[in-house]
Parts: sequence; structure tokens; C-alpha cells
Amino acid sequence: MKCIFFRTLGVITPVAIFGIYLISNNIWYEFIDYTILGIKTFSNKISYVNLVKGNYGIIISILSIIVPIFIVYMYIKTVVLKLKTKDDKILFVLFAYSVASLIVIYPISDSIHFLIGIIPSLVAIVFVITTKVFTKISIKILNYLYYMLLMLLMLLNLTSTIELYNYFKNISKYSYVQNFKYISVTTYNSLKEIDEFIINNEKQGKEVYILDANAALYMIPLNKYNKDYDMFNKGNLGARR
Repeated sequence: MKCIFFRTLGVITPVAIFGIYLISNNIWYEFIDYTILGIKTFSNKISYVNLVKGNYGIIISILSIIVPIFIVYMYIKTVVLKLKTKDDKILFVLFAYSVASLIVIYPISDSIHFLIGIIPSLVAIVFVITTKVFTKISIKILNYLYYMLLMLLMLLNLTSTIELYNYFKNISKYSYVQNFKYISVTTYNSLKEIDEFIINNEKQGKEVYILDANAALYMIPLNKYNKDYDMFNKGNLGARR
């Protein structure tokens, strides 16, 4: 009972904090409008088929096939065949999280939304592999896999170090702009030109809206944000629009 209480508390606490934030800023209805009521109004829609077809690389393509199959496996294992062991109960929790997280993939099924949405599924896959497969592998093979993983991590660390070195080596090619530092010089020139256009027109009493997917980027140096318009043709405009 004590364990259930603390688990429930762990779930309720961040939800309550988020709810208080929405209420205190008087944006509760807008949150519901944008995230639930207007979910079908996304102007930017990408089909899940693009993931399977390999438009985002072979790894994403393989995962886009494996994950749905594995979710079906978890459903059969934990719901159809019922919970039999402690591992099955853990798998059921992971199954629930995996299904809930899939909403992230709709309606923009690109690589970023997909990878975020399948995190619980990947955890479940690792859990099944470690509990069902590793227990049957000899210590010698496990040690071999451990050292292989260690070498891979060292290689990744070396690669990251080289990339970081190259970044600081070329830092002179970047410029400082109000609110965020290291943006490309070409991007900076574009920002500067558009922002000057906005400032000049506003001095004449005109309101300027940039109807472009990068509209929000142009507004950052100006400390401005035009609600709805800065998401033009890129996101969800809510049920009322």
C-alpha cells in the first residue's frame, strides 16, 4: 500500500505542477484547444508510411516496423494471456506507457516525433531482452558484449570530442544576436534584413506578421511573438481556427 501511495504521488506531483502553471497563467483553455480539440487541424501532416519506406534512414525504418510488432506482442503477453509473473506486470506498465506515448507520432510522423514517441517501447524491448535473453547467455559472452559496448561508448566519446573541437575551432564564423549566441552568419544576415524590415514598418504604425515556418525565429531578436501567426503552416492552430 505504501509503495502504491508513493508511485501515485510521483505521477500526480508533476501533473499537479503543470496544472497549476496553466491555471496561474490563465492558459488552461488554450492548452486544451491546441493539444486536444484542434489535433485534427494540423497543417503539417506526415504519414507513418514515410518512416517505413526509409525516408529517414534504414534504422528509423527498421524501428518503425519492430515497434508496432512489439507493442502487439506486449498486448498479447500482458492482456490476452493475463499477468502471470512479476516481469509480466512490469511489462504491462511499459506497454501502457508505450501505447500512450504513440500519440506524439500523430499527425507529424517524422523521425523526431517518432523517436520521442517510442522511448517507452525501446525501454520495454531492452527489458525483454535483458530478462528473457541475457539470463540464458553465458558469463563469457556477457563479458564480451560488455567490453564491446564499452569500446562503442569510448568511440562515441571520441567522436563527440572531435566534433566539439571543430565547433570551437570555427566559432569565429558565428555571430552574437540578442537572446541566443551562436547562430550561423548566413542565418544572422537573413534575420537582420527581415528584422530591419519589421522595425521600419512598425515605425510607420504598421503591424507586421511573417507567414513562414521560421517566423518565430525572426521574432526572437525583437523579443516578440505573434501567437498563431508564428506557427503558420507548421503546427496546430486549435479547434477555433
